Amino acid sequence: MVSDGVDTILANKTLLNFFNCSSLVAFKQEYKDISKAFVKVERKNFLSEYMDGEHWISYLQREQENRELKVLMRKDGVDRYFKAHIKKVVIENKKFMIIIFDEITEEYTTPNNPNNFSKILIPS
Repeated sequence: MVSDGVDTILANKTLLNFFNCSSLVAFKQEYKDISKAFVKVERKNFLSEYMDGEHWISYLQREQENRELKVLMRKDGVDRYFKAHIKKVVIENKKFMIIIFDEITEEYTTPNNPNNFSKILIPS
């Protein structure tokens, strides 16, 4: 997805399909912002809409080099884990953020994996 730091201005087909939305307009009508779909996890390396009062996009941009930041989203009752990355680009003197969510669900659901979070109680 592409953001101007506040608003989502472009979403690829993968993101729209994940949320069962036919267009960015439909996505925004249902979610307003992708962070509304984040499931809160009480761990510092999981993003939520605001991290210690800071918007998740600026927090991700600042902290991604210091730690691996993740997002939990629930689709059709199934928890899906993502690693979040951000890249700032400037086009015609305007700043944009390209935000990528790489799915890492298998890493967190494989038995005996030390990163397996299936035992963490996460509100439905």
